[in-house]
Amino acid sequence: MAEFQDLLGSEKSAEWFLPALVEKLHAAGKVPASGQCYTYAVLPVFAEGKFEEWNFNPVPVREHFSVTAKVLKEIADLPNGARVRLSVVE
Repeated sequence: MAEFQDLLGSEKSAEWFLPALVEKLHAAGKVPASGQCYTYAVLPVFAEGKFEEWNFNPVPVREHFSVTAKVLKEIADLPNGARVRLSVVE
């Protein structure tokens, strides 16, 4: 725990937690409630997935990890640069 606390004060924390992006998200009204986290509209493993304000939304933590895990599992064996087509089924 002490090592983690030390890293919070380092330059690595800005790389991990992206405080400038979080400020922009908050200014845009995208503030996660209790039990929520940010998720991607387009995962950054895809060329279109950017670390920009438009690509993040607050969602329930369980939803974020469930959906993200399913997508990553589906593409795990694809080579870099492979073209994929995603279908969203509700």
